[in-house]
Formats: sequence, C-alpha cells, structure tokens
Amino acid sequence: AEILAVREVGEYAKGGTAFLNLEPRAGSVTGGNQEVNALISSGVKHVVVGLRHPLPSLRGQGIEALRAAGITVEALGGAAGAGSGGAAAAEAARACLLANEALLHRVCTGRPLSVLKYAMTLDGKIATNKWHSAWVSCPESRQQVFLERARSDCIIVGGNTVRKDR
Repeated sequence: AEILAVREVGEYAKGGTAFLNLEPRAGSVTGGNQEVNALISSGVKHVVVGLRHPLPSLRGQGIEALRAAGITVEALGGAAGAGSGGAAAAEAARACLLANEALLHRVCTGRPLSVLKYAMTLDGKIATNKWHSAWVSCPESRQQVFLERARSDCIIVGGNTVRKDR
C-alpha cells in the first residue's frame, strides 16, 4: 500500500506525513524493505503508525529503519493496539485493528480468518425438495453479502453458485 500511495502522490509527499495502519515490513522477509524504501525515497518527514507489526520477527524493524533514515515515527499502538494519545488515537488504533483483523487472527490462532455465510428458510431449508434454489434473503442482506465478499481474500462457493448466480 505504501508503494502505491507514494506513486500516487508523487512530489506532494515531500516533507509530509504518512499515516499507516500497520508498521511497514523491513528486514529479511518476502518483499524486503520495499515499503520502507518507498517511504524514505518519497521524502516524507513524519510517519504515524497505527499498529506495530504483530509478528515478533518483524515488530519494530520498520519503525527503526524509518528512524535510521531521519524520519520521525509516532506509533499509536503496540502489537495489541494499546496506546496513548487520547480518544482520537484510541479510535485510530481500533480502526487499525479492524483493518488488520485477518492478519491478527492468523498470528494469534495460526489459522486464516474464515466467515461462513449461508441463507436458509425458517424451517432450515436451503432449497426445495427437488433441489431448486431460490432467493431466501432480502435484497438488503444480499447487498451486505456483496460487501463482505469484497473484503474477503478468498471465497469458496458451490459449483452451481458459480454457474447460475448472476
């Protein structure tokens, strides 16, 4: 995200402040120092990090690399998002926790964040006795499902859903 943001704002980044929801990666990980290098080369002078990286092997490395390059860094929250700075900082830390929910879940449990969604009638049916499927949810709930799908990294559906849903 940092690379795309720096590319988008171009020269306007010089001397500015970058707001990050998660500490950028640095060190010997896939992608290496790309995010940190993008921020450094952009000319930003201040970075606000909403959440320190939850992986112990990465925590603090991005912040230290930015500071070593002369950029001032303010970290709102620790690995669990706790921090100080008043109500606005607390709300920002909560938003960062939500934005990184899937990563945090995986770090804590070792499993990907999964959501099961299905619609059924009040009597527990998902199709007629001849396996004819019809909408059993209202347009508003379907719209909510579309929003949830857009937030998902992966969606698993049945073959007929792929073939028949429009």
